[in-house]
Amino acid sequence: MSLKHLLPTFRNRFRFILRSVEDHCKAKKCNNILNLGTGEGDYDRDLSQFAHVVTACDINPNDIENAKSINQDVSEIRYEVKDALDTGYPAGQFDIIVCTEVIEHVENSKLLLREISRLIASNGIVFMTYPRLKFPISYDPVNYLWHKLGNKTPIINQGAYAFGHKQLIDDEIFLSMASDCGLQVQDSIPLSGYLIGFLEMYWTGIFQYHFKSNRSNEMGVSKNPLTIVPKTSKIPYLSKFTDLIIWLDRSLFNSKKHSIGMGVILTRAKIIS
Repeated sequence: MSLKHLLPTFRNRFRFILRSVEDHCKAKKCNNILNLGTGEGDYDRDLSQFAHVVTACDINPNDIENAKSINQDVSEIRYEVKDALDTGYPAGQFDIIVCTEVIEHVENSKLLLREISRLIASNGIVFMTYPRLKFPISYDPVNYLWHKLGNKTPIINQGAYAFGHKQLIDDEIFLSMASDCGLQVQDSIPLSGYLIGFLEMYWTGIFQYHFKSNRSNEMGVSKNPLTIVPKTSKIPYLSKFTDLIIWLDRSLFNSKKHSIGMGVILTRAKIIS
C-alpha cells in the first residue's frame, strides 16, 4: 500500500486533484488525461476512472518502472519517459493535464508552463499543485525567519526546501508567468496550514532523504539499502485519520496568506505560437 496517504501534505494534494478531476468529468469520461511528472504513479490508477486513456510521463526511468509495476493491472494507463519541458507530444492533445509538485524541480518554470499551454486542448483544463514561498512558520521556522531577515536563499535544505526543491513558488509570479504562457488561473486553493506544518516539520524531508529511492525527485537514484519503494497504490485505511487532520487544519487555520502548498486550476487563454 502507499504510505504517502498517511502524510497530510500528500493526502491534501491527492484529494484536491482527484476531486477537481471528478467535478470536471461528472457528465462523462474525457478522452485523454496527461499526468505530467507522474513520479511513482500514485495518482494514475484513480485518474484512469475519468478517462479512456491516461498518459503518465516522468523524466526518471526508475520512477516510471515502479509506476508500471504498481499499476500493471490498469490497461488505460500508458507510461513513458519524457522531459516535462519538451515532451514531444502533439499540440492540443490532452483534455486534462495534471501536474503535481513538478514546477519547483525544473530549471525554467516558464518553459514548463509553455509546454502545458501547448499540450492542453483549447477547451481543456489543467490542475496543478506547487509548494508556496509563503509557507507557515510552523512548517520550517529556520528558513522562515531567515527569509524575514532579507535572505532569499534557504539556510538549510530541509523543511520547505527539502524534497529536491530548486525553488518555492511565489503566487504573483506564478500568475504572471501563467498569463504570459497563455494560461488563465480559474481558482487557487491553499493546501495545508499551520497544524499540518507543525505535524510534518522537518521529519518528512529527512525521512525521504534516507528512505526514498529518488530522494531528490530528479534523475538520480539513491543507493541507500534502506530504500522503501511502494509495492501497490492501495490507499491504507488509516488515511481516514489523515483526512481528519486535514479537516482540523482547514477548520482552525483557514488562511490564504500562508500554506505549505497551493492547488490551482487553469484553462487555456490563447494559443502560443
